[in-house]
Amino acid sequence: EVFDPDKFTQEFRIDFESTLRAGSTIFDAHNINKSFGDKIIFQKCTFEVERGEKIGVVGLNGTGKSTLIKLLYQMEASDSGTIKIGNNARIGYFDQELADIDTNQTVEEFLIAEFGDLAEHKMVGLAIRYGINRESFPNKLKTLSGGEKSRINLVRLMVRKYNVLLFDEPTNNLDIELIRSLEKALQDYRGTIVFISHDRYFIDKVAEKIISIENNKIKVLKGNYSENF
Repeated sequence: EVFDPDKFTQEFRIDFESTLRAGSTIFDAHNINKSFGDKIIFQKCTFEVERGEKIGVVGLNGTGKSTLIKLLYQMEASDSGTIKIGNNARIGYFDQELADIDTNQTVEEFLIAEFGDLAEHKMVGLAIRYGINRESFPNKLKTLSGGEKSRINLVRLMVRKYNVLLFDEPTNNLDIELIRSLEKALQDYRGTIVFISHDRYFIDKVAEKIISIENNKIKVLKGNYSENF
């Protein structure tokens, strides 16, 4: 199915209705241990993420929030223990630096790779709509501002039909209008979400559970941020 920007309303939406349905358990983590040198991050951590759950990850700086997301995405490996990924899970990852994208490619090269089946005017229109200026097309992704990188990542997540989304601070470089649009899109999304945010309002609006990281342990709590802290 070709992504058609003409079908989008002015409100930002993510539509993954045509994605394959994942198994009932998306992540099954058992007895996870992770350290960086002498610094222990996780110690004997066991938890599950079920299909359709929307989970906000909270904890003090340096407690391992980003490391957890990278473990789930298999960008990092645990020192011991296992993380089983559910059947038919198609996982999309958002971070602020485009860590899983070749940032030596230009904006235009990236867009052609993502939207190669679209007419050029539609591709340009989609990019402009989400704040990617036509003048930036010759620039390498690594030279973009934080806001431009975030928009690039969001456009990619919209196009690919993921049924699991992992976010590391998605709101940091977005304006308030796009934050609210993303918030609504994630509320409506029928897949599974695990996300990090320092924005307590955003967590309250999106999360139905909380993963709290403290003292090298992971605790899963029912409810949003305000219902737990």
